[in-house]
Amino acid sequence: PKYEADKKNSKKDKDAWESLCQKLFPEHSKLTPGLFIVTCCCPEKRIYGFKKMVQGESPRIIFDMITTRFEPGYNPKIIYDASCRLKEMGMNREPKIFSNFLITSDPLHVYNHTTCNASFNSTKYEDLKPLNREACEQFNSLLRGIQSSLTYMSFSNYMLAMNIFVAFHNLK
Repeated sequence: PKYEADKKNSKKDKDAWESLCQKLFPEHSKLTPGLFIVTCCCPEKRIYGFKKMVQGESPRIIFDMITTRFEPGYNPKIIYDASCRLKEMGMNREPKIFSNFLITSDPLHVYNHTTCNASFNSTKYEDLKPLNREACEQFNSLLRGIQSSLTYMSFSNYMLAMNIFVAFHNLK
């Protein structure tokens, strides 16, 4: 669908984000932004999927996943670095869907969000405490071990290597 908030001159998200969140999103000038990883919050840190990003990380990635891949009524708890921006983006486009989601930031990133509402802090929710809320960050740490091998691969070799790495990780 086409959303009013996505029109060329719309500042709806940008204005809200400037007053909502002070988190910085750094980029590297020569390399792609990396992978967007989706995991479970289980102790095994299963990887559900990943996407090689061609632009900087954006809440649009999760927004698109939710609106195109989730069945109606599916209501998972979402833990994402920029939870405040994802919630704002979702509420500006699909408020009926996004008003039902609990969207929080993991304990590692919540402290970067100094001006965000405490409701985005996953440590404030008792039912989230037993979950592995940093599974994506833990998997990213594993990726650093193979980063030098992956960095300058062609896209097809990179994707093949990542698929194999993820498959072996999930089999453990």
